[in-house]
Amino acid sequence: MSHLQQVDTQFDCLEVICFIIDESEFYCIWFSDDKTDGFLLDGSILKVFQSKDAALTFLKSFSSYKKIIKTTTYNANKIVQIVMRTIPFDSHIVLDFWNIVGDLSNSIGIPYEGNKKDNLTNSIYDKLFYGNNLPTINTSTRIYTPQFTGEEQVRLTTILKDGISLVRKMNL
Repeated sequence: MSHLQQVDTQFDCLEVICFIIDESEFYCIWFSDDKTDGFLLDGSILKVFQSKDAALTFLKSFSSYKKIIKTTTYNANKIVQIVMRTIPFDSHIVLDFWNIVGDLSNSIGIPYEGNKKDNLTNSIYDKLFYGNNLPTINTSTRIYTPQFTGEEQVRLTTILKDGISLVRKMNL
């Protein structure tokens, strides 16, 4: 479902995704349907656009999708800064990055540390999830701030660095 000839499939959601990494940005098309979330591919290669307008023009020419197509930006430079501890840790930014890179990894078939399903990785993910303090999840008045063990910090850093590396590979 992630190939160009199948863009016209009934998607629940289509979004233009902007990745910012180092001194550049690039755009991709992300989709969600009944079975999966993923990125549009051209064969087995991520379909990349140099501008938001180019991605939107492509969608309009290849798809009958009628809903509003929003654009979401993922700034991998912020993840670099979080890893380097030059900006404060933000559970929301980290979890969003982890999730979108997981979808990217699954789409292109390149392994990603964040997709591993071991107890340590799951524990970190759960802490990030609860650290978003979604009103439907956290019904108390207390704000949950994740606290990570040393082992979890090392693993989270590995996951984030791997995600940064994967995004950089897509920008070649």
